[in-house]
Amino acid sequence: MKHIIFYVLTALCACGLTYVIIHNHEEKVPKLLTIDTTYTYLYDDQQIVEIIFYVNQPKHPLTHQQSYDLIYLSNEQETKKIEVELISIAKRHVETYLGETYQQIMLQLKCPYVDGYYEIKDAYLNINLVNQHHYQFRIGDLFIHQKQDNTTSFNWTSLYGMKAENQFMSRLSHIHIPYDYLDKTISSISIGSDDNVSFELENHVLKLVIVHQNRLLYQAPIIITFADGSVSFIDNFRYMIDYQLLKESGPLVNIYVLD
Repeated sequence: MKHIIFYVLTALCACGLTYVIIHNHEEKVPKLLTIDTTYTYLYDDQQIVEIIFYVNQPKHPLTHQQSYDLIYLSNEQETKKIEVELISIAKRHVETYLGETYQQIMLQLKCPYVDGYYEIKDAYLNINLVNQHHYQFRIGDLFIHQKQDNTTSFNWTSLYGMKAENQFMSRLSHIHIPYDYLDKTISSISIGSDDNVSFELENHVLKLVIVHQNRLLYQAPIIITFADGSVSFIDNFRYMIDYQLLKESGPLVNIYVLD
């Protein structure tokens, strides 16, 4: 009799535990996270803008391209916006944040023609789904710079970037550009955003220093303006890939509860 009671109690405990696990799984609140980031690009016909966010439910409609009806980038009030074309959605690595597991989602977007220079400070990603749901997520700052006609060549040989010393956040601080020769005087350098950039030449290496801001910055173009007015461009280059962006970004993380 004792054996029967033991087996019955064991079975009841197992059923109860299974119910709790299933119930907790069903009650998990769907969330989406973004990180304030400086998105800066040189425009050309083939340029793809990549925006990332994180979801704790990888099967949510926001992770499926066929669920999208309209997508655009804007300021919060939508008084300034640019409609973009969704090219693809990629599911990337998984990260843990505040005890939950999130999958990184990368949207690849194609922008319309931009004449000159276009920026949206405190930009938002706006998504209309075919199920009539509308979402607006803060993403950081967006800068798009049109290439100029008066370009000149700059004979660089390699390119690498670094974070600031003792800095964990995925933020470019220094870019080094070794080169073969330089026959013009550089007057200024930009990464296509409003970040202040200083530079120096040392032993055939062009060294850039980017002033710190509270934004992620892991890829950027380089725009070199010479004293004679000509310009040299180095296209967008991904300098670093971090797999703990959420953990390292702290107050830059924006949390949204999804429908």
